[in-house]
Amino acid sequence: MKRYRNKMAVLLALVLPVGGGMLATSCSDDIPSESYYTFTGEMMSDYLNSRSNFSGFAQIVTKAGLMDQLSAYGEYTCFAPTNEAVNAYMTKKGYSSVAEIPVEVCDTIARTHLVDKLYHTVDMTGNSLGSLNMLGRTLLTSPGYVTELQEDGSVDTLASTILVNKTALIIPELMNDSVENGIVQPVNAIIEPSKGTLTNIMQDNPKISLFYDALVATGLIDSISKIEDLSWDPAKYPNFYPDGKIIKSNGHDNRCYVPERRKYGFTAFVVPDSILRASKGEGGYEINSLKDFYDYAVSVYPADMDLPYNQFTEEALTDRRNPLNKLIAYHLLDRLGLYDRLTTNSTIKTTLANPTEWYSTMCPHTTMKIEKATVLRYVALENRNKLYINRAMNDRGGNIEGSMITPTIEDEYEQMGENCIYYYIDKLVDYGTETKEVVFNTRMRMDLYTLFPELMSNNIRTDYNTLPESENTTGRYAKNYVFPQGYLDNVNIVGDGYFIYQFCHNYYWSYEGDEFNLKGEQSDSYDITFKLPSVPEGTYEIRLGFAATSTRGIAQVYFDGEARGIPLDMRKTGTDPSIGWKNPTQLSADEDTENKKELKNNGYYRGPRSVFNFSTSGIPDGSINTENYFYNNAVTIRKVLCTVTLDDPNRDHTLRIRSVYAEGGAELMIDYIEIVPKSVYGIEGEGKGEDDY
Repeated sequence: MKRYRNKMAVLLALVLPVGGGMLATSCSDDIPSESYYTFTGEMMSDYLNSRSNFSGFAQIVTKAGLMDQLSAYGEYTCFAPTNEAVNAYMTKKGYSSVAEIPVEVCDTIARTHLVDKLYHTVDMTGNSLGSLNMLGRTLLTSPGYVTELQEDGSVDTLASTILVNKTALIIPELMNDSVENGIVQPVNAIIEPSKGTLTNIMQDNPKISLFYDALVATGLIDSISKIEDLSWDPAKYPNFYPDGKIIKSNGHDNRCYVPERRKYGFTAFVVPDSILRASKGEGGYEINSLKDFYDYAVSVYPADMDLPYNQFTEEALTDRRNPLNKLIAYHLLDRLGLYDRLTTNSTIKTTLANPTEWYSTMCPHTTMKIEKATVLRYVALENRNKLYINRAMNDRGGNIEGSMITPTIEDEYEQMGENCIYYYIDKLVDYGTETKEVVFNTRMRMDLYTLFPELMSNNIRTDYNTLPESENTTGRYAKNYVFPQGYLDNVNIVGDGYFIYQFCHNYYWSYEGDEFNLKGEQSDSYDITFKLPSVPEGTYEIRLGFAATSTRGIAQVYFDGEARGIPLDMRKTGTDPSIGWKNPTQLSADEDTENKKELKNNGYYRGPRSVFNFSTSGIPDGSINTENYFYNNAVTIRKVLCTVTLDDPNRDHTLRIRSVYAEGGAELMIDYIEIVPKSVYGIEGEGKGEDDY
């Protein structure tokens, strides 16, 4: 008996037979070039209409009114279900024929199986597709296999392929079938989009009942149910919707669009019951009830029991200051965090530094560190490239392994809903004393992208970062966006400035490949204020990382509404005498140390040694050749905006940057922010000072 299975379970559904000599190789293997494009003259519509085994899906697509679109030129991927798959779906739903399926259901089915981008199986290397399907949802991907059960009970693996949304397996002998306007990936089951919120899908998983009960008892369940802001209307911005508008940035023509939708998203990191109930000697917590959960929370967040909101009562548990409420809320993010996008490898030399992001959590005034462990010096080889929460393994005395995030859960449970996703983690995480004193005792480098939850929840950052600029690429696979006042929470834009997100290019002088620009419609107008992530009490340097070019302007910086320092001239590169940058590749070790001191005295740092871009100069096809490190470039510098002492852990802090001179329509570039505690930047002489990475 041949079966399809993924890496976690054997699927019981029988599928098309695999012929001898037709077995697929591993989905990560190179596919012969002839498998990519056959160019038979067929369009995707022809493919579906001319093959009897896809007649059911062809009827669904036609009834949805999408067949004409598939007959036109484009670049589509179609996960086409076989007739067996369509018949199984109709039996399950009680339809006797496609004619009985309502038009709106046909539309949902068709759009779920279509993606407006080419995806060969070798491109499906992560845990999800980088582009949304035509329903506006993300499709999860995982390794899948065709297996055969032997008489002795053993299972032989016959072929490797891809499993989509944990239910539909791409049929190996039919995969990667190319037509003139796309690629067809036949599947053995209908992909059904989840209509569940985080509340629904977690409730259906009995393996996380303790965490779910705490989510309900704290009332946080009510905070993770929003799906979409239906008041958002992109048509109010005709200059940017639907065709976009060209805005120049550093000499580049960027076609910018307003987002089509304003969706909400949520991510939960959940410890399964098996770990919570386990004995402490086995790495567990001996939590078997809501009261046990509360008692553990009190040990992390010591409570004054005389205060009514700290008590173990039905009313007190819903107070955001309650210990259990804080503990559970710290496991929640107000954004849809797909595993592959919780960190990025773009422009980061992962042998030198672990890709790391810092996210505000749904526990007020707290921040979480998510890190991909890539530097072998600090991680076992078998755990390399895995994601951790609040990990601190370093030369500064950090010896906290952190909580490992498991990318997938059991196949029988939904992991991703309409507005959400959740992951298993192997330890509870918190914003207690150890986290604040050890995990946050480091330089916190924050890509501006991570400050705004709306970008992750609306799939703003793409996985497409190597295309040369052109009208076709920026309008199709990757887009530049402009955010009108009101789209982003905790951001205030005054005047006529355009707040622009420039999509990821790994050949730009941009940390993680992308950047934000604020550009005034008039020549001297930009003014933006945004909230910074919370950090523990202490004294910090607040730094701005950017690329200095002649197109920038001069800006005044404000922290919490108070002007700090003299205006920053972003046109000056590091070689300006007021900065004092010297090329480190031409300096001895002692000279390099002295130059870094000079830069620091002038309020600057070199760019990070672990961050680079690729050079494409002189290469006609735009391919990459050389890694150019920010540390060795006078353009990619870091400026100390201010030094501040934060003594109120329950206060929000803001950064305002206002144009004071922008002759010729200059712009503000905000690439990344660094928040660095004095324990790191203030060490001189002996002791472990700040590294260059």
